[in-house]
Amino acid sequence: MNNEHYRFEGFELDWPGRRLLRDGREVSIEPKSLEVIHYLISHRQRAVSRDELAEAVWVDRVISDSVISQTMRKARRALGDDGDRQDLIATVRGYGYRFVAEVEAGAVPEPSAPSTDRTAPAGSSAAAMDMAGKPPKARWAIAAGLLVAVLIAMLYFATPARAPDSERIAVMPRFELSGAVPADQAWLAEALPELLALALARSDALLVYPPALVKAQLGDESDGDGSAREVIGARLGAQVLIDGHLSRSEGRWRLVLEAHRLAGPGRRLTLVDEEPVALVLRGARHLAGNGQRAALSGQALEADDWLAETLARGLLALSSGEPARAHDYFSLARDSAPGMAWATYQLAVTSHQLGDLAASDQLLEELDDLLDQAEPRLARLASNQRALNHWRRGQLDEAGVQLQRKLALADQVGHGLDQGNAHLNLAIVRSNLGDTDTAEAHFLSALGHYNRIGYQPGRALVANSLGAQAWRQGRRDQAETWHQQALELRRELGNPQHVAQSLVNLAAIEASRLDPVAAERHLEEARLIYRALAMPQMEAYVLSSLAANHIDTGRYSSARGLLEQALALSEQTESVQQAAEAEARLGVLDQLEGELESALARLEQATDRYREIGVGAALVETLLVLAEYRALAGQLDQAEAE
Repeated sequence: MNNEHYRFEGFELDWPGRRLLRDGREVSIEPKSLEVIHYLISHRQRAVSRDELAEAVWVDRVISDSVISQTMRKARRALGDDGDRQDLIATVRGYGYRFVAEVEAGAVPEPSAPSTDRTAPAGSSAAAMDMAGKPPKARWAIAAGLLVAVLIAMLYFATPARAPDSERIAVMPRFELSGAVPADQAWLAEALPELLALALARSDALLVYPPALVKAQLGDESDGDGSAREVIGARLGAQVLIDGHLSRSEGRWRLVLEAHRLAGPGRRLTLVDEEPVALVLRGARHLAGNGQRAALSGQALEADDWLAETLARGLLALSSGEPARAHDYFSLARDSAPGMAWATYQLAVTSHQLGDLAASDQLLEELDDLLDQAEPRLARLASNQRALNHWRRGQLDEAGVQLQRKLALADQVGHGLDQGNAHLNLAIVRSNLGDTDTAEAHFLSALGHYNRIGYQPGRALVANSLGAQAWRQGRRDQAETWHQQALELRRELGNPQHVAQSLVNLAAIEASRLDPVAAERHLEEARLIYRALAMPQMEAYVLSSLAANHIDTGRYSSARGLLEQALALSEQTESVQQAAEAEARLGVLDQLEGELESALARLEQATDRYREIGVGAALVETLLVLAEYRALAGQLDQAEAE
């Protein structure tokens, strides 16, 4: 049973089903607003800061406060609540929010399990597992670092690993299907790459980049042609790219695996069998080479085709963002083969994703009894998953202990990416604990490992995190150096949203140096990116920042145009805080142009907006400006009241 089902004030939150119901009828609500409600309910025993909420819900983004405010407004609206009543979600002034309604936690029936018949229906369709319950810290450093923490948890064998002289292999996210492949077997196109990557990764002598990571780096490119190989080679440091072609004829399956080598001749492997999953497992043994076949043979996975298919379906469901369905498949596999350590581990992962940390802990304890020297990777994965469980509970010291254990195990075999990711996550933990010196040492160690194996995403994450940490400590020159490196790496990686984030970071540094020309150059580029990505909230934020520069340099007319655009975008997206900021800056501009009455009206509107969403610091600042302008207008009593 899954207990993440809550009842309150006539509502029901069915978290496994991602549904909000009122009196039995489903309520329309945006996914992020639903996540906010769930997180607040899960931590209803205390107040949750805005920073913590941002890190928990937007783990892969750097966001403005206006995004949080807008999402909270929509969440309250779905619950029939608002910023005035605060019957369910209360604003903790100057800090964050707390869920204050009485909640009854109950159980809901498990999702329908797949049939135990060996022709069980296909499960096609990773929800990124966040580290909920994080202590509030500056999100600029942590949000980027958490991408790797999320990736570690999401991928079924965690991060790729590498022995000193091992080959680095990338598995394409989809195999081509042709011939008489039945429609109900189309799921194999994406499930077989998952299974192949898992089988190869069980050898500690190989570094295997899984399909999900390869897909993220390729973007829209999905073919194993020369350009795709060059992209993966440059971004991940992969030496071999594996793709496949599956066909069926006269009741037999035929799998052709192509191992494209970036330097030197490649390899083609053709296999025929009555069961497609058996082809993949045989292919993995051949591709691993004679020296590694012992590590891949003799496992329960190879002993039973139905068992391997069930695991493959679970892996596909997990990578498709369906942890509940994946949990059902892994449960079937474990029930069929109780000694199968991989199924037990996968259940610990999905239990975490479904919010059942106690079950995840119990499964990890059971996993300890199954671990042996045949697959030492699982010992590292178990430590990693324990760290995630501790992190989600806010037990940072305990999380650090488990990450140190994972690092020690990775050091024993020289697995560069496991070492890098362990250092990176230790840096995140130490940063959250306020130990910035140790955090920086871990960041630099992670960077060293990523440099050694040519892992560009990791290098970009570390550079961004080091830049954010230097900025918070007032080391502006170092912050600029690191953020510039992050920008260059992110341009090479081709993620425009991350590029825009780095541009905004650099603009803030240039603005602090009173260099509006350089700041505007970065902001203009970020603005174009956000517009192309259809991210109006972030575009409004950049427009408002640009306007501030224009005001500082006396370009009032252009500043007004920018602020009016920002205000329109903010109102269009119902971003109350962003609208308040634009309104306040328009008020300042009105005063500078001699329109004092209009300035007072705009500032009053801005303060009303800030009161609505409970943004204390900005409200105080705006009230001080309003008091100054009232004094200029001779409204001394009102000025004193402000």
